[in-house]
Amino acid sequence: MVSLGRLNLSNPLILAPMSMYSDYPFRQICRDYGASYAVTELFHADKFVAKKDNEKRFDFYEKDLGLQFLTKDPAELKKAIEIINNREFYPKLENINSIDLNIGCPAPEVIAKGKGAALLLNPEKVRPLFKVMNNYSQFPVSAKIRLGVDMKNKKAKPYLKIAKIAEQENIDYITIHGRTASQAYSEPADFSAIVETVDAVNIPVVGNGGVHNEKTAEKMLEHCPALMIGLGAVYNPFIFQELDHFLKTGKKLNPDRIAEKKKCIARYFELSERYEVGFQHIKIHMQGFLKGMPNSQETINALTHTRNIEEIKGLMQMFL
Repeated sequence: MVSLGRLNLSNPLILAPMSMYSDYPFRQICRDYGASYAVTELFHADKFVAKKDNEKRFDFYEKDLGLQFLTKDPAELKKAIEIINNREFYPKLENINSIDLNIGCPAPEVIAKGKGAALLLNPEKVRPLFKVMNNYSQFPVSAKIRLGVDMKNKKAKPYLKIAKIAEQENIDYITIHGRTASQAYSEPADFSAIVETVDAVNIPVVGNGGVHNEKTAEKMLEHCPALMIGLGAVYNPFIFQELDHFLKTGKKLNPDRIAEKKKCIARYFELSERYEVGFQHIKIHMQGFLKGMPNSQETINALTHTRNIEEIKGLMQMFL
C-alpha cells in the first residue's frame, strides 16, 4: 500500500492527466495493465461551474478517480469543488475521490490567461487556491506542477516555493513534472529538481517526467513514494505491467511489444465505441499506439488527415 496523504494506492504507478489523452478507454487500458490510479484530463473550472449540457463529459466510469481542474480563481474553484461534493449535474461524480489543481499546463493560450504554468510566475497566487481545496474538498487534494514557465523562471525555483506552500496549506501531495513549460515534453526531465523538492518538504512528492523503463522508475522511487507516467504510457500502456512486475520480482517482463500494441488498438476501439468517444481522441490514440511498430509511419501520417472514425478503422485494419 502506498499512502499519498489521505489517498491510498495499491502500487506506486499512476497514469498522468493529459489533455486529449486521459479519456476513459485509455485510463481503463492502463488500469488493466497495472496502473493503480488515474487522473482525468484537465477540466476548465469556469466551464465546469457553468453546468451547460454541452460541457457534460460522460467520462467518470471507473471508481477511485482523480479530477483535475484548471483555474486561477479561488471562488470559481470553490464552486467546482462543491459541485463534486454534492454530486450535482454531472453523471457519476460519485466515482471521483480526489481533486488535483493544474499548475503546469504549457499551452500558450492557457498561460496568457494566467492559468496553468503561469501560476509559477507568482507562487503566492496558489495559496488561496490551496486554502479553498483544503477547506472545502471532502476528498484528498493535490497539485501537479512544472519547474517553471521557462529556464529563467526555473532559476527562481518556483516549484520549491509552491511545494512549501502546499505543505503549509495541508495539501495531501504534489506531483512535479521535471521540465519547464517551454520545454514541453521534448527535453530530458530534471530529476535533481524533483529530489531537491522531496528533501525540502514533509508531504509526499510524486515524480513525473522521463520514466520510460525499469531503470528510470527504480531511480525515481528511491526518492519518491510514487511516480506518474504520461507520454510513456501513450506509446506503451503496458509499461505499467512491466514496471509492476519488476517492482514485485526484480525481474524484467520482456513482453511482445507488437502483440501488446495490437491488443491496445483492439481494446481501445471496443471501449471507444461502447462509450461514444470522440473522433479526435481515437485518432491521437491510434497514432500513439502505432509509434514504434514496423512500417507504421505512413499510417501515422495518414491518420492526421482522416475525417471520421470509419476512415481511422480502415487505416488501422492492417495492424489488428
